[in-house]
Amino acid sequence: MTASFTAIGGLNHPEGRMGLTGPLVRLEATPNEIQLSARFGLGKFLGPWLIPRAQVTKIRPASTSLGFFTGVEIIVDASRVWIFWSLRHVEVLAGLRTLGYPVRDTY
Repeated sequence: MTASFTAIGGLNHPEGRMGLTGPLVRLEATPNEIQLSARFGLGKFLGPWLIPRAQVTKIRPASTSLGFFTGVEIIVDASRVWIFWSLRHVEVLAGLRTLGYPVRDTY
């Protein structure tokens, strides 16, 4: 059985085209990839978005404009940033770290 981690939250697309608030997005991670999928039928129109492990350069807490950490930045190829919003961002960081992703605990 392959190790995996799943969380529910929101999403900001790295190209700024779209944002989905929680709980409209499911993050499913394995040691090989992170998949972000729209929920509640929205997946028929949006996504899924696959991020191969080899492209992930860094994962760290995401900060809002007020300085609160409420999400996770997934940095791809050192320049594109996906933001997975979750009030359980510490659990998300720990789950991704367990799968071998390059997780930093600070911004």
